[in-house]
Formats: sequence, structure tokens, C-alpha cells
Amino acid sequence: MGDHESIVASHAVTSGAVVGTRWYEIRSPASTPVVYQSATYAPDNSLYRWNASIAMDRNGDIALGYSASSSAVHASIRFAGRLAADTLGDMGAESVLYAGSGAETTSARWGDYSAMTIDPVDDCTFWYTNEYCDTNGSAAWSTRIGSLVFPACAQNATTTALTIACMTTFVAGHAFTMTAAVTPSSAGGSVDFTNGQGATLCSAVALQTGTASCTTSSLAPGVFALGAVYNGDATDTPSSSPALGVTVLSSSDAIYRNGFEAVPNGCPAM
Repeated sequence: MGDHESIVASHAVTSGAVVGTRWYEIRSPASTPVVYQSATYAPDNSLYRWNASIAMDRNGDIALGYSASSSAVHASIRFAGRLAADTLGDMGAESVLYAGSGAETTSARWGDYSAMTIDPVDDCTFWYTNEYCDTNGSAAWSTRIGSLVFPACAQNATTTALTIACMTTFVAGHAFTMTAAVTPSSAGGSVDFTNGQGATLCSAVALQTGTASCTTSSLAPGVFALGAVYNGDATDTPSSSPALGVTVLSSSDAIYRNGFEAVPNGCPAM
């Protein structure tokens, strides 16, 4: 997980009048194991939730799959999940992967097939398999496989850099251009440019091959920490640039300093 190691585990427990699924996240399993979070998932007192399996994606999001049944509900396959940023111990709303329509009529065993695993290709896709029954009978079970992805995990991580071509000292009222470069360059969406003091200089500038530019002459004399904020899109995460310091001079200051400071080649004189 970058700054820590985690393993997750689950098992069935009695919860009131039914059976729920107890789950855990255990950190530092190879050194000094500690239960980072745990809870019993039993969102109601009418269903038995058992035969569970649990896994974690690269972001720390967790998916929990299990069998669910009662005297009124045939054994079905259900799941729930949580984001890494959710309150510790919280598990989200329940979803139905497959609703069974039959029952096991003998004492044949149940539970050989329940596994929640993370796909090693992207470390985001959860694959879950479990049993269900569509007809009444002895050993009348079948196996179902499903997958799920938390949208944020499927997005590409991005970085944003902000540059100004020539110099970082300008005269009030004179236009200058700053450019944001977003990596990967395939990212879509837009960039906002800010003055570091709560004002937006250019809003929602569309990316073109990973770059967006903002030309402005609106800064008053002073020192500013300019920034670029990439807003993200369906496949790329938002990101912000490090601050870029600029100085804006009054006209009188610029006239005084121009006689003493060299101007870089290719840049306009102040």
C-alpha cells in the first residue's frame, strides 16, 4: 500500500438472531500485527450472511462477498464494499450479484466455492465467485462469477506541472502566459489557473495533448504563488501543481529595475 502492509480477513459470527460476517483489516502483518479496523456486517436482523470472502485493491478499498439466505430468501450471492477514506469499520450498502431461486434439500455441504480476489493485472478489479441454487434438490447448486471496480481505483494517477517560458517578474497590466502540463499526456478534461490568493485567473481551460495555457494581465503589483489544478476526468485523477512564485511590479518599479537587471534571451523587456 506504499506506506504500510495490510491483510484482510472475514468469518461468520452470530449477530442477534441471525448470522453476520465479521471482517478485519490487519496492518503490519509481517512485523507487529495490529487490527486497524474491524466490524460485523449484519445490516438487518432478517438475513443470514455467511460463507464470506474479502479482498482489498491498490487504493485500500475493500470488497466483501458472501452467501445470504433466510426462511424467505433462497441462498443468493451478495456483496458490499467500502472506500479507503470511509469511516473506519463502515461497510457500504449491500448489492445482489445473483438471486437464487431454489434450495438445497439434503445435507450436502455448501461453501466449497467462495473467493473474492483482486486482479493482478490492474490491482483494481475484484473477481468474486460463490454458490447458489436455481432449483430445489440435492446438490443442486451452481457457481456464479462476477466482477466489480471502485471507479476511483480504475483512474490513472496524474501529476501537474506549471511553467512560465521566460521569467517570473512582470509588470502590472502586461500580459504573460503560463502553461500547465498534465501527465499522462492522454488525460482529458480541463485545468483551472489560480493566483494563490483565492482567485481564478483562467477557468476550465481544455487540455490539448496534455497541456493547457492561460494568458493574463490581471495581477496587481505584489508577490503571488500561482497554481494549476487539473480537474480530472472519467479515467484520470485530479492533481495540482506545486506553487510557482511570480513577482508583479508597478510601472515605476519596472522602469527603475530595467536598467540594472538583464532580460533573458527571447523574452520581452520589462
